[in-house]
Amino acid sequence: MHETPDEFFASIGGRSGDVARAVEWWDPATHIAEEAVLGAALLLGAGPWPAEMEALVTLDFSTVELSEIWDAIVELREAGIAVEEVSVCAKLAEFGETAAKPELVCRLAWQTPTAVNAGHWARLVGETGRGRRLRARLKDAADNAVSVADLTREATEAMRHVEPDSRAGLRPASKLAPLAMLGLQERVKNPDAGRIAWTGLTDLDRTLRLEAGDLTIIAGRPSMGKTALAANVADRCGDPRESLGCVAFFSLEMTAESLILRVMQRTARSSRGDLVGAIRNGTGEALVNRTSMLRLYVDDRGGLSLNQLRSALSRMGRVRLVVVDYLQLMRLGDDRKLRHDQLLGQLTKGLKGLAKEFGCHVIALSQLNRSVEKRTPPIPLLSDLRDSGNLEEDADNVVMPFRPEYYDEDGERGIAYLYIRKQRKGQTGQVRVAWVKERQSFEDLAQ
Repeated sequence: MHETPDEFFASIGGRSGDVARAVEWWDPATHIAEEAVLGAALLLGAGPWPAEMEALVTLDFSTVELSEIWDAIVELREAGIAVEEVSVCAKLAEFGETAAKPELVCRLAWQTPTAVNAGHWARLVGETGRGRRLRARLKDAADNAVSVADLTREATEAMRHVEPDSRAGLRPASKLAPLAMLGLQERVKNPDAGRIAWTGLTDLDRTLRLEAGDLTIIAGRPSMGKTALAANVADRCGDPRESLGCVAFFSLEMTAESLILRVMQRTARSSRGDLVGAIRNGTGEALVNRTSMLRLYVDDRGGLSLNQLRSALSRMGRVRLVVVDYLQLMRLGDDRKLRHDQLLGQLTKGLKGLAKEFGCHVIALSQLNRSVEKRTPPIPLLSDLRDSGNLEEDADNVVMPFRPEYYDEDGERGIAYLYIRKQRKGQTGQVRVAWVKERQSFEDLAQ
């Protein structure tokens, strides 16, 4: 793809130094907004910028002249040098022969009376710039693709890469310290600040933080309730009244219909037999309507690959939670021959990358090896994870459900323990909850 403004402008039919007049989608209103953003940057100098301005990149500007001025301003700010007409012109001179002239810099400063609306102008410039780049990348994809699969892959990559990453590259402590303090102050005011997902279990939510960009592993032996716990979280986070985004549940083992039946049982607080009764007495439609309102999407394709998962997410709107049930049934999607532990390592790294890429929380379910059952009582430990080195390293959180009654008929009936064996941003420990076998659900003991 195009690494410099000139390469990009040339690819869409423009000439260096006179591009805006040659590009068919050049918009005078957007050009005015671009000049207003640069004028505001000169007015604000070294002071704080609106977040929309901080997010802009060079290619958001539609002409070489304006993009060069933007580069000069950004370099001055990052070097801690005052931003004003003289210093910007001096920086442009350091660039060598440029399309931007000193008179243009002066005009931008003179014609911008205030920076009050800088955020609005910057948002318009950013949206238009991303749309322009996307069209160019899609044109490249259409020209170079030799098959429908190639075109789909290239188009998906294009849609992912037009969004700028404001966190890319090295950032100085002078910028990071105020941001870190702001985040801490916000968390003091609101303990839930930063969370993007909740489990729906009061005691567990007090202990475990599910934040954007993080990966949680739910690990256990068969019948311990891994899928039930994941369904709890999906049900809670699919609440249509919340605007944090939707839930994508990739069920590689259970069919989509079976999973939704579990969610319906939890919603109705009944067993599957009671659901049959609801159909007979005419209340089933109301339950279907309530479940249909959840912002929950289920994909039950078997042998799903990381690329297929990424492609599915890119076609959705804002995603807050992704669930993969379960990790050992996934594949990478290429022809590499890897050992099982290497494969799992690549998968967990890929899922962690997806969490950061889409700004969501990812939950992946995993089986435990049989060594746990050689202990008395068979309470799970981190070392019981299959190929635990990779999973332990990449996961931000590891939660292990354990139901004593499964191994001991005389044990606690209807009681389960959720062991938090790893939490990168908090403490480990255990949470005691109720296990309702009839509806395959974990619930607060108080209920």
